[in-house]
Amino acid sequence: MKLNRKILLVTISVLFISLVISSVVNIISFQKNYTEALITGSIGLGQSLNSIVREMLDLGLPLDSLAGMDKKLKQLVIDNPHISYAAIADLDGRAIHHSNTTLVGEIFTDKVMQRSLATDIPLTQIYHRFDGLTYYDVTLPIFDSSHAHFGVVRLGFLTQVVNDKVLEAIIQVVVNFTLSFLIIAFLINFLLSRMVSKPVIALSDRAQNIANGKFDSLTSMAGNDEISQLSASLNDMAMTIKSQLDALNRSRNDLERDVQERTSALEDANTNLQKINDELLKAIKLKDELTARESLRSHILEIIASDVPLSKVLETIVLSVEREHPAMLCSILLMDRSGKHLRHGASPSLPDFYNTAIDGLEIGIGVGSCGTAAFTAKRVIVNDIPSHPYWAAYKELAARAELGACWSQPIYSASGQVLGTFAIYHHEAHTPDAADIEIIEQSANLASIAIDRDTNLHALQQSQSELQEAQRIGHMGNWQLDVASNRIIWSEELSLMQGLDPKTAPPNLTECEKLFTPDSWQRLSSAISRTLASGEPYDLELEMVKPDGSHGWMHGRGEAVRDASGAIMTLRGTATDITQRKQAEATLQKKERYQRALLDNFPFAVWLKDTESRFLSVNSGFVNLFGASHSCDELVGQNDFDIASRKLAEAYRADDRAVMASREK
Repeated sequence: MKLNRKILLVTISVLFISLVISSVVNIISFQKNYTEALITGSIGLGQSLNSIVREMLDLGLPLDSLAGMDKKLKQLVIDNPHISYAAIADLDGRAIHHSNTTLVGEIFTDKVMQRSLATDIPLTQIYHRFDGLTYYDVTLPIFDSSHAHFGVVRLGFLTQVVNDKVLEAIIQVVVNFTLSFLIIAFLINFLLSRMVSKPVIALSDRAQNIANGKFDSLTSMAGNDEISQLSASLNDMAMTIKSQLDALNRSRNDLERDVQERTSALEDANTNLQKINDELLKAIKLKDELTARESLRSHILEIIASDVPLSKVLETIVLSVEREHPAMLCSILLMDRSGKHLRHGASPSLPDFYNTAIDGLEIGIGVGSCGTAAFTAKRVIVNDIPSHPYWAAYKELAARAELGACWSQPIYSASGQVLGTFAIYHHEAHTPDAADIEIIEQSANLASIAIDRDTNLHALQQSQSELQEAQRIGHMGNWQLDVASNRIIWSEELSLMQGLDPKTAPPNLTECEKLFTPDSWQRLSSAISRTLASGEPYDLELEMVKPDGSHGWMHGRGEAVRDASGAIMTLRGTATDITQRKQAEATLQKKERYQRALLDNFPFAVWLKDTESRFLSVNSGFVNLFGASHSCDELVGQNDFDIASRKLAEAYRADDRAVMASREK
């Protein structure tokens, strides 16, 4: 056999074997890649359905309420001919939605369904279906956004689809192989170098690229032979796979982007919710603190308003701050009457030796925190006692008491006068914050209220004592009538004036009738009625009837007190004991009647004049002499010119001046 024949035979043999092996490898690779492509595409379709179902579940809709889903599944099967069925099943294996509507509601309990319901990731299985055919079954679990498992999405395509496609590929390869082999057999010498070797190598490279998933380097071979057609078929197959992979990648990217967006939105919402929650917790804590502080303030104000001694009230203020802030040691020092020294007020948590040492401290700049604050009338903050010049003279005392910081706030009266200091100590160096400043200001304010009330109470007690003494000396009392209750409040002196026991409660207005004569009570009740009706004050002299039957007299005055709207709420007034004056007037009137009777019985004229020659008194004899048409009282206040001729009046006036000048009769 000739060498060229041998070469041709060897070449043809090698070529034949190579083509057979290459074809088999390509068909196997094609079968694998095509199967994976169909499965991948089915997963992509299932994920699209899964996304739709999950959105519906997030909206609170149950699986069986997805209207139109059966139609959508049926359309999916129509649009994808290789898909044989598509279904959505619940956790019981019941077909909630199916591309074959006759299977809706059917419960599948086969092993494939059981494995599908048991998985939480996409799953591909060989499914020997009830129709006797074998399918590739693709399952995707259905979860909502909270990862609750609701069911599965199942899609299936016949294994025969792959087999048919592979068979088509085999036929195509065989045809191409046969044609190529015949052509090569006749044209081997010519085609071996130019048209066989390179195209086969290129075709092999392309097949390898397809197998490796590299689609960017694919190019079509020139020509219309079987190798070129096989190349084109490979390219078509590669483009189909690439298109399906691209669609799957786009679906995956869209899904990942949607997941990222929703995750970001949830993270933002969670961050905002956390901020709101933190603010709410702060607000609740602040409200609790303010409520507790206000409750404590109300409790202290109640104590201040009671008869508790000032020392006990100040100690309560100090202890309340220390209970709320255990790290604080508090004290209250009070300014003495000289306004130059601070005396002990309350400091139960400070050592006795320290309290004794600073009791009576003379105020001034540099005299510790409290002495300086009281002197300057300004808050003094000493964060570190050992290093502060204000405490230079008291370092050893503070060190012995283990005090590291002292903040002192002046206690002001309502008029701005310094009443003392409220101080907060710490064992270590400490700088106050805004809350600490608020505590020391509020505590000083409470102490101010307590001290002011105690001072005013003592002043009021002194004033009441002085008023009672003045009323006793002046025989004067005061009273007040509450219009609504008809209740009377009066002073001790007024009780004594009425002959009543000061320790017993005053009678009401109606019961007061028995304390006056009928005439006086009539005038008093009428005056009170007028005052209540018009607000007109009254001024009366009233005759009293005491419980022992004796009588007395009072000079009573009363006026109305109105509220902001102008309504009369109370009556108030005074009562002065004028019994002695009335008795003196009665005695004088009696004497005047006696004198009048005596003068009227004189057989001659008698008169009394002032220095202006006006008549102060005349007797009947004088009336008979000068003015028979007048009475004695009518002539009082007139002069000589009113009752006599001018000439005679001038003579009388001259006689009067001469008598007054000589002081003789």
